[in-house]
Amino acid sequence: VAGAGDIPGKDIVQNGIRDIWVSWHTSTEPWEMHKDWLFFHPSHLGLPIRSKSKLQLKTQTETFEQNWVSLSDIAWVLDPESTYSHMHPDRPPREWETMKSSGKFLGKKLLAK
Repeated sequence: VAGAGDIPGKDIVQNGIRDIWVSWHTSTEPWEMHKDWLFFHPSHLGLPIRSKSKLQLKTQTETFEQNWVSLSDIAWVLDPESTYSHMHPDRPPREWETMKSSGKFLGKKLLAK
């Protein structure tokens, strides 16, 4: 019989959901087809890097840097239309209309396609 401290999900119920960080193998060099890393570097996507760590795969001798980003920031990049009001609840809805027609946003939208 599990003790009260062993109940799955107890920490989330007591402390709430915390941000989830994710990382992927990438490079600061711009991504293009047939590269051996996945997609763009977080900085190319305008994602703030929350933490960095070093990783060495068992099959390789060299280490590479892992850049950890917030899953909520990725959701913002992937679907800003539906996440803007959640990311910026204190801002007026008309601000989104101005934002989505800005050159910077249109450039990111082009990169995402």
